[in-house]
Amino acid sequence: FWPVRAAIVSKEGWEYVYRGEEVEWDATNPNPVSAPDDQFAVLLAKIGKNLILRMRKEDTKARVDADSLKGEMALKIGLQTVRGMFGEDISVKLANGVGLPVRMSMLDAMVGMIIHPVEQIIMPDYIIIWMALFKNGEYLNDIAKRFKGDYAIFPFEGNKCGHLTFPDKNLFDLDLAETTSWVSSANLPVSLQKEYEGKRFLIEARPGVQQLNMIVTGIRALDPVFESVAATKRIFLSWLFVSIILVIFLAKNVSAEIIEPVKRLTKGMQEMTSENFSYRIDLSRSDELGDLCNSFDSMAKGLEEKFVMGKMLSQNAMESTLRDVSSRKEDVVVFYVGSPGFESWLNLSSPGELFADLQKQISEISRIILDQGGDIDKIIGDKILAVFRGDMNHASIMACKAAMKIMNAEQRGILPFPAAAGINNGTVIAGSLGVGNKKDFTVIGDAVNVAARIENLAETMRYHRMLISEEVYNRLNADVRAREYGSVELKGKSATLRVFQLELL
Repeated sequence: FWPVRAAIVSKEGWEYVYRGEEVEWDATNPNPVSAPDDQFAVLLAKIGKNLILRMRKEDTKARVDADSLKGEMALKIGLQTVRGMFGEDISVKLANGVGLPVRMSMLDAMVGMIIHPVEQIIMPDYIIIWMALFKNGEYLNDIAKRFKGDYAIFPFEGNKCGHLTFPDKNLFDLDLAETTSWVSSANLPVSLQKEYEGKRFLIEARPGVQQLNMIVTGIRALDPVFESVAATKRIFLSWLFVSIILVIFLAKNVSAEIIEPVKRLTKGMQEMTSENFSYRIDLSRSDELGDLCNSFDSMAKGLEEKFVMGKMLSQNAMESTLRDVSSRKEDVVVFYVGSPGFESWLNLSSPGELFADLQKQISEISRIILDQGGDIDKIIGDKILAVFRGDMNHASIMACKAAMKIMNAEQRGILPFPAAAGINNGTVIAGSLGVGNKKDFTVIGDAVNVAARIENLAETMRYHRMLISEEVYNRLNADVRAREYGSVELKGKSATLRVFQLELL
């Protein structure tokens, strides 16, 4: 091998340092130290001087001066640096290991050193320190050889002791030397992509943190990475598609659970608008929608009850209640109808049968009156008090037509009981009578009493028991036929009253 560093220190105090190049010898210079700018070479000289002084036991006799103090400080600093870089063992061998070989694994080379006393170990005249470069890249090559991972390591380096070398010439095609030179020049990391033979590669180069002269350059083929990303993307999209299907399926089921009650509620509102208050959702659920449906059914039930109760009130009663009118005068046609001999039926039928027949009688007569434009004022047992409003001529005609239809229904056997009616017109007082919430809307007046008296007279007749007053008769037209029954005395009346009997056309 050829030494790359060497230092010779004599007992006379002079020293000489060699750093791998020829230096002309100057005999007149008692201390020809070569390459004073080479700090490592100077360190070797300081180590040699320290050793020869200690080996000759002359360190206590040495004069303490500025140069000696400077040398001691340089030695301590140098050994401290060696200790930090290579460990305590190397530092101790350099400072004390005379004749022991020292192996230093540098980042860019493997270095061997030996300290040799001349001519003898005890009281030597000279200390010679040799430093040789054994093999370029030994440290990184050892790492590359021992690495067993799934990628390759190719060490290369360029330094003062060797040359830039590559183990694989194909790496030049990726311009690694250029990339590394950028890092060396700028002392900054470099990341770039290159394409070689149709394949993409990622190149990453980083400078050392503690060892600035060390640069690590890595190469990675990108195609496997992209293929892995594409495969992951396909898997992700597949799972995303499956997730969307599941979400749609779950959303459909959940929406069905929500939409069905909403649809029933919508249908219910439409039925309420059409006055079909008997409609019920009838949905059994324990959540908020179930409570809402139950509340709707309760509301519909209440509306149905009010609607049924409203049928029992006359139109005039409801209008008066809404207008909050206590009483008023008006001209009406009074229609009073009853069932002759109804009291005799009380002992001939059971209460259930009698009530069912009476309900049929009342319902049929009421329907006829309502169809002709009349208004049921009240029902008292088998008696019905109805009024016809509006133009008196028209109201009289419609009242008589209602009576004729009742006669027709009786003849056809639709009515369970016979029917008799008294029709009169005049001025009445309409209003609510009662106490507190117990009030009833009715009409009172002489016209009502006369109609009731005429109905009592009609009950005594054998057939066509429909009598009208002269006031009503005078308002009829050809559509209604009646003949004079005669002048009669009515209870509570001093004068006689002409009445007329309606006939079927």
